[in-house]
Amino acid sequence: MHQTIDKMKALRLNEMAAIHHQRATQNLHQDYSVDEYTALLIDQEYEDRQNRKTQRLLQSAKFKAAASIAQIDYKSTRGLNRDTINQLALLTFISKNQNVIFTGPAGVGKCYLAQALGHQACLQGFKTLYHNTARFLAVLKFAKMDGTYLKQLARLAKWIYLSWMTLVYKNLTI
Repeated sequence: MHQTIDKMKALRLNEMAAIHHQRATQNLHQDYSVDEYTALLIDQEYEDRQNRKTQRLLQSAKFKAAASIAQIDYKSTRGLNRDTINQLALLTFISKNQNVIFTGPAGVGKCYLAQALGHQACLQGFKTLYHNTARFLAVLKFAKMDGTYLKQLARLAKWIYLSWMTLVYKNLTI
């Protein structure tokens, strides 16, 4: 049994190894056929990897708030349309390479909406990055000056990019 568990760990099947060790030491694996037991181990490993991937995506997105579509407040004073938000939450705009822009006065929740959509994108496996537009443009400007502009753009092309900007005071040329 220990050789099998060591091989699972060597193959980085850590969750599978843990479940197999737990069930083998308690003789719980005998309740399953070989196919059922194999499916159980694979399902547990797959679920664990998906959960860890989602956690990594959420951490690397650098959200400022734990926003979610389910927690959006649809008060009439905010002017939000539930059907529109639910349609956006399907994230079809990503596959269509479309942009979404939220406009409105300060305090209506534009940043929260962007983060909620970003959270949804992470849950669906998209690499997402939440950034201040002014800071982002400064990074691109510096990259252009030091010769890494194309490399920076290629790196960013792999991400779903969410940004926020309140006011623009300067020329936005890069």
